[in-house]
Amino acid sequence: MKKLLKAGMAALLICSMGACTKKEEPAPETADPVQEETAEPELSEEAVGAWEVYKDAFGKNLTDDDTAHFEAAMEGLTGVGYTPVAVLARQVVSGENTAYLALGTTVTETPVTDFYVVVVYNNLQGGSEILSIKKIDLTDIKVTEEAPAADLLGGWTVQGSGRPGSLTEESEAALMTALANFTGMQIMPVSLLGTQVVSGMNYRYLMTGAPITGNEEEAEKVYLAEVYMDKDGKAEMTALQPLDLLYYVTPEE
Repeated sequence: MKKLLKAGMAALLICSMGACTKKEEPAPETADPVQEETAEPELSEEAVGAWEVYKDAFGKNLTDDDTAHFEAAMEGLTGVGYTPVAVLARQVVSGENTAYLALGTTVTETPVTDFYVVVVYNNLQGGSEILSIKKIDLTDIKVTEEAPAADLLGGWTVQGSGRPGSLTEESEAALMTALANFTGMQIMPVSLLGTQVVSGMNYRYLMTGAPITGNEEEAEKVYLAEVYMDKDGKAEMTALQPLDLLYYVTPEE
């Protein structure tokens, strides 16, 4: 679902200033310096430009450190078991915020599995904590452009093994067929989100990519892609909209 991706991360520069006094004269009394409070990391609309969407999302961008930070943040969390699938984006703050695509399964008599966007804050001391967890509702995925309504015949079934970039053989074939004549963008799959039985099959994927314009600064985005494959194996892309990443990384108030 996407394979380009060039967004720059913002760097934080910390400057300090010192004052000099003469040895022969005592320094005049001054008020105690005001200590700046370290603000908790916030995910605001103004900060969204600092998020960098990651390329090579097809199973290549989830490092051992990413997994360790995710697992550390999840310690003590009960009710749902989460498995990181891919890193969608990162944001430099006083430390780093990481937005993961994760597969979550309820710890109940009848387990329910869904995809989630989990934001983890990693501080400068090596600690990790959860900032937000938002479910990706397959019947109401938030995009920044209106998506065409889907026929809900049969309903959507969440698909995913918890392995980065995992696609079923059938969903990969449908995607490759749909992309055979697709031009204007370079995109790469992150994960298959779900399937829907219609008169054929609908597939929903998360992908990353950017338009092919020759502009090196063209921003990479996360996209929701929908592919329809008929009973004869003919496939076409029926929807491709940018995911509303800001919605999914912003904690509920």
